Amino acid sequence: MNHWFNALATQTAPSILVTVAKVAGSAPRAAGAKMLVTPDQSFDTIGGGHLEMRAIDIARAMLTLPAGTLAAERHLQRIALGPSLGQCCGGAVHLAFERREHEAADDFNGLDQHLAEHILRHNDFAWFGMIGSETKRRQFEHRLRQRGMSDQRLAKMVCPIGLPGIRGKEPAVIAASVAAQLLQVWEAASQGG
Repeated sequence: MNHWFNALATQTAPSILVTVAKVAGSAPRAAGAKMLVTPDQSFDTIGGGHLEMRAIDIARAMLTLPAGTLAAERHLQRIALGPSLGQCCGGAVHLAFERREHEAADDFNGLDQHLAEHILRHNDFAWFGMIGSETKRRQFEHRLRQRGMSDQRLAKMVCPIGLPGIRGKEPAVIAASVAAQLLQVWEAASQGG
């Protein structure tokens, strides 16, 4: 299964980001779980089953509406996880639906690349890391080499950030991995290494 964040960065069509905004009682996933829905695919999961099927239907209906209208851009939906949905959790979830255009993902990345180039060209940092993937790193390296960036400077960019071997993509896992990596960097610098 592809992670929603990685999928968002590669989408070329509008998509809907579905977020479990609130959970009441028992539910398949906790608040904060996300799934990305395109007209013909979905990435990640908010819990599977009929809940997810219903969320995908709502998201795809939003994608058929004219962009820029409120109904096409944002939607909140409370879904009870009971017999009417064919689920036995007994709780309820509040789902937030947000439209994402592919330009937004590109802008998020043009921006990341611009910041990376600025930091690397000034070369006045002790350590520089960026959230991303190996693919993102290769793309940035290729583009920055075309702009005259040396391999020596590119080697100073840590991307993806976080301890090697940590595979979890949940925000808390990423935060813990990054914090541990920064502690290692700080300790090495304070010991002169």
